[in-house]
Amino acid sequence: MMNHIKILLVITLFALFGACSKTQPVTKENLAQSYSSSNIKLNVQYAVYHVSSDRTEIHLQIPSSDLKYSAAEETGFLEATALIDLKVYKQNVEKGKAIDSVLVKISDSGVLQTNFNINTKVELNLPSGTLYTAFLKITDFNGSLREEFTFVIDKSDLNNRQNFLLFDDEYQVPNFNGWVNEPSWLRIKNNEVKPMHVRYYLRKFPLAPPPFSNFNPPPFQYEADSTFELSASGDFSNFKAQKMGFYHVLKDNTQKNGFTVFAFEEHFPKVVTPEQMFESVRYLTTEWEYREMKQAKDIKNQLETFWVNCGGNKDKAKELISIYYGRVEESNRFFTSYVEGWKTDRGLIHIVYGKPNIIYRNPTSETWIYGEDKNMMSLSFTFIKVINPFTDNDFRLSRDENYKSSWYRSIESWRNGRIYAN
Repeated sequence: MMNHIKILLVITLFALFGACSKTQPVTKENLAQSYSSSNIKLNVQYAVYHVSSDRTEIHLQIPSSDLKYSAAEETGFLEATALIDLKVYKQNVEKGKAIDSVLVKISDSGVLQTNFNINTKVELNLPSGTLYTAFLKITDFNGSLREEFTFVIDKSDLNNRQNFLLFDDEYQVPNFNGWVNEPSWLRIKNNEVKPMHVRYYLRKFPLAPPPFSNFNPPPFQYEADSTFELSASGDFSNFKAQKMGFYHVLKDNTQKNGFTVFAFEEHFPKVVTPEQMFESVRYLTTEWEYREMKQAKDIKNQLETFWVNCGGNKDKAKELISIYYGRVEESNRFFTSYVEGWKTDRGLIHIVYGKPNIIYRNPTSETWIYGEDKNMMSLSFTFIKVINPFTDNDFRLSRDENYKSSWYRSIESWRNGRIYAN
């Protein structure tokens, strides 16, 4: 949790749940760096909020430690400056004139701190009733660093998640994760100042099975474990995420579209306890091994023994542990939806195979390539986006029997103390 927050002045320069989406031709921009924390230069987070039928806010957050502070000539104070370049186009339309665009400069000056986030927002004029694609480029003036990414602005429905804005109770800035550690007090508002209905779900979801397996997840049961209501407020409505599970917030109780808050255990997305470490090692164990380890009294000792057996000695075991659980944490940060990221299909592949050489993405799918593009010896995985009322981060792997040999090679490699490389 951040210790300090600074809201910056913006200087404007220029104004399992449903069917899988059908695949479309993938784009040819390599986005492999998207899912590697070490390769992201500027860790920008964003939240989209539709203030009204024609106004949309984009809330942005950048860690101060990602920007370079230099002494300003006039004052001598340390100062960081970043340029935000945002352009919005109608989705599935050839690029032409942007529907709206904003170019803004943000600056922070003062004594350099290392543990706070710089927060700002920009406003767009976008008519309702359609989908848009936003292209965002952020440049650090002093450090010459740049990050570029795209995201969807969905104004097709007045009830979807972008019509809500979630705040952590302790701070005056949005929650950019969509998840919290329970228990947490939260504040939420919707753009129509209507009473909100909350459905609480406590579900136990299985781990992602191997990529070659036949997997048909059962349909989700939409009957909530409990429900409650939040009164209408022109400011914020408060509620407490008291226990693990997810809270689906709706303006219209007859629909499924709304905003979902996922409540996970303490320390998430980090993996710090023996119990957490044990559960995610299941990808490398046999069923018999896992059952025997689970029945043992000392889980920590069982884990240490497992990793030393894999590495051959304690030093190698520490290296394996660092890389494996680092990937588990990355999966939690990037792939979490209604379930922890490491349990998802993308989490499974990311943990066992590592970062792909190439990632191609379009609005309905992602393709991961280990090796060279269009090389018959390369390994390729395709993930199809699932239509899901709780999250837009749910992707299902297109499983195939042909993955079996690669899968067993990768598991054998880990168990022999070698980080798998395709």
